[in-house]
Amino acid sequence: MSFLTSLYASVTKSERKFFDCFDFLKFSPEAKVISVGNLSTGGTGKTPLLLALLKETAGRKRLVLTRGYRSNYERSYYELLSDDNLVEGLTDESILMHKHFPDVPILIGKNRAHSAKMAQIKFKPELIFLDDGFQYRRLMPDLNIVLWDATISDKYARLLPYGRLREPMERLKEADVLMLTRCESVSSEKIDAEKRRLREYASDIPIIKVMTKTEGVYNGKGEALEEFADKKFLALSAIGNPKSFYAQLASLGIEPKIPVELRDHHAYTKEEIEAFGQYCQEEGLKMICTEKDLVKIPEKLRLKYDIHHLKIVSAPLSGLTFTEELEKAGIRM
Repeated sequence: MSFLTSLYASVTKSERKFFDCFDFLKFSPEAKVISVGNLSTGGTGKTPLLLALLKETAGRKRLVLTRGYRSNYERSYYELLSDDNLVEGLTDESILMHKHFPDVPILIGKNRAHSAKMAQIKFKPELIFLDDGFQYRRLMPDLNIVLWDATISDKYARLLPYGRLREPMERLKEADVLMLTRCESVSSEKIDAEKRRLREYASDIPIIKVMTKTEGVYNGKGEALEEFADKKFLALSAIGNPKSFYAQLASLGIEPKIPVELRDHHAYTKEEIEAFGQYCQEEGLKMICTEKDLVKIPEKLRLKYDIHHLKIVSAPLSGLTFTEELEKAGIRM
């Protein structure tokens, strides 16, 4: 282990020990807290999973706590409750969840313990979904769901700064259930290898194999397209794992002529979209992006340049629902 990796591991371990020593620093709400998180940087499929869980818990009073990473409200507190307060500077995840579930309050802010207290006072939820909560020490989860990307290579299954792991693999034993995501993108041998890797550190934790399904391609008007094989695309993405986007496009027979990858959570400017749109018009291309990217592009520009998007959903590989898979493991949401 290198000096930098050892130093990083020491810092994260010290932080965990500090919070373990002082329980009064942790808040336990009356509502059931379901944390959805991971060990690694980059995209593992948390947002599609959260959307699936929100769909499966329809009819129950629930809300979402999210840090709002790199948003205007990360260091403050904001309640996203309706289209009327869809202000600038929100994260793509927050907007996407609100678009799918406008009845679910999205509470934004780094201090999620404070957000949980506000939720308890104002909304009295039955369920609180804690987005990216595995490293958050100040809120006590009742159910810890941890995602692991099946496509990860040995090179990246190491601690930062040389790998992608934010914490040591040993922390996996604190999970209640492990979700092995993107299983559709790898062989059965690779799935088995990743399950063995997880079992080294979490021998008794249930593992659910998860896939990302493509629901289709939609044009700038939001209309589903049946035929798009004759179109040439510029693929635009500002997500944690753009390779997964290309793999999903490839599953539909789409090979982008030009891939444009921007930093995760990048906030598109009007000038950028205009530049990409004009280039596509000149070159006979169509722009295509993820649904997370689309929510950051104004509707006028979507229509002006007929910006297409790919819609995806997360689902267990078994064909069951997540609720059914969890109940098989003796876990109730």
